[in-house]
Amino acid sequence: MNELQTMWSISRRKSLINCPREYVLKYRNSKWIYQRFSPSDILLQQSKQLLEKDVHQMNQLVNKLGPMMNLSIIPLSNNSEYCKKCNFKNSCPAKKGLAKAKIEQVLSEYNFAKEKFDSN
Repeated sequence: MNELQTMWSISRRKSLINCPREYVLKYRNSKWIYQRFSPSDILLQQSKQLLEKDVHQMNQLVNKLGPMMNLSIIPLSNNSEYCKKCNFKNSCPAKKGLAKAKIEQVLSEYNFAKEKFDSN
């Protein structure tokens, strides 16, 4: 989903930059909602900072996944309700249960840290 959102925003970058005070996009209940809004300069700056932090976190997540895009090492949801709408549920480590996947993830992280410690 994030990739689609990013591609959408890049494709409309010029039109969005030319009218930064006209539209707000929201994603609620699996639908995009468009609203007109006139934010202050402070809100525009805060929005830009939030987007920059989101992009930074996404880049860190991609780096953590590695070249094999290993989903078993990324943080899992805190609530199984989110799993119902997830685009990755077929390949997710939690497809057979969130609680079990969280235990397996903790054990995997422990083993990884132990191996790293033992190799030093």
